[in-house]
Amino acid sequence: MSDLVGILEKSFASIDVLDEMIDGFAMVDLSGRIVYSNRAFQSMLGYDREELGRIVYTDITPERWHEAEARILREEVLPLGSSRVYEKEYARKGGEVFPVELRTALVKDESGLPLGMWAIVRDISERKSIEDRLRESEEHFRRVFESSAIGMAIVEPSGRVVRANAALAAILGYSDDELLSLTFFDITHPDDRRLDWSLREDLLAGRRESFQIEKRYLRSDGAVIWCRLTASALRGSGPAGDLVIGMVEDVTQRRDNEERISRALEEKAVLLKEVHHRVKNNLQLVASMLDLQMSKLPATDEYGGVRGVLADAMGRVRSMASIHDIVYGSEDFAEIDFSAFMRSMASDLSAICGGSEIEVELELGEVRMGLDLSIPCGLFVNEAVTNIVKHAYPKDWTGPRPCLLGLKPLPGGTARISVIDRGVGIPEAQSKSGLGLTIMRALADQVRGRLSIVGGHGTSVVLEI
Repeated sequence: MSDLVGILEKSFASIDVLDEMIDGFAMVDLSGRIVYSNRAFQSMLGYDREELGRIVYTDITPERWHEAEARILREEVLPLGSSRVYEKEYARKGGEVFPVELRTALVKDESGLPLGMWAIVRDISERKSIEDRLRESEEHFRRVFESSAIGMAIVEPSGRVVRANAALAAILGYSDDELLSLTFFDITHPDDRRLDWSLREDLLAGRRESFQIEKRYLRSDGAVIWCRLTASALRGSGPAGDLVIGMVEDVTQRRDNEERISRALEEKAVLLKEVHHRVKNNLQLVASMLDLQMSKLPATDEYGGVRGVLADAMGRVRSMASIHDIVYGSEDFAEIDFSAFMRSMASDLSAICGGSEIEVELELGEVRMGLDLSIPCGLFVNEAVTNIVKHAYPKDWTGPRPCLLGLKPLPGGTARISVIDRGVGIPEAQSKSGLGLTIMRALADQVRGRLSIVGGHGTSVVLEI
């Protein structure tokens, strides 16, 4: 033992320097007894120096490693003077087994005869734990990759397929071996290659982490299919650097269904436009017939009431026709821009109400509503404007004749519609029994709205829905 320790003292300026090592250091004689150990070796095993001095290295080595380590000593250390770095296990004082890696060297005397051995030992528990977790992760990935119902492939930067699962082989109609002999160019439709390659370049250059596109693939039988490709970079995973993993889902059937639905919707849109066009034309025809009928009446006071009734009916019909005209010109048949109707009402005011000189002011916000609301609200506006023309400004009125049409989105509702004049106000008798006001109240009830009519110096008619 003294000879071995003396060799250590000669090899190092101070044997105490060995205690500063982060790796374990131990020296044994030819019987295997531990004649020296540093603090790191003692710490990893849980023994002090004296305790270690009373045992041999096989006492701290699990039995399953005895034969393998004896072979390393016989085949490497003794004939060559040292071993390669190898792995084994040690048992701590409490019995816990942990992995280590070490390199063993032969110690000789001055005449070249072996005296013992020394070893530098490193605890690799943490590294092994990481390797185990990595192995589990890789195994999990392998199972997911191979059993996934979605096609998956791993592709080199050059575009060569290095790994593909059974689902992708089934989608494209190739065998596994055939897929591994192809590049993504070979299975991508020519019209989609440029976009796909550009996105892959961005991915590999780090300008994006992933991308998703729908592209066309070429099956082995020549058929063209649509697939959704989701690609992500596997940074530093290949010998040449980054790889790309792609997930491929056949969406041919979905696209075919969407195309059929789109065609059906286009046909429905054409049909609806034609229906609204015909309704509008029929309503205009009815309005023209009423106008013709009114023109046939004698121009006497006796028929004045009849002409008024026909004029009111003609205005209501034209109001409905105007809404259908807006629907016909709209791309959205579910909702129409009601402000467009009110602008149309303003421009057609003279035709609707017999040419009265009304000065229309517009304060219109954007409000969209369905046809079930648009028609009664349109009739409501028509009635309110008609009442202004008929009653707000008498023949002897000398001042301006304003008519304010307002439309404003209503929080918690749909809209606030207002028709306001600055005329003489509503006569007391008419405020209760007038036909126009009766119709407006009925229309407000129909749309479940709140109607407010304020007379006095002018009239304010407001409907909130």
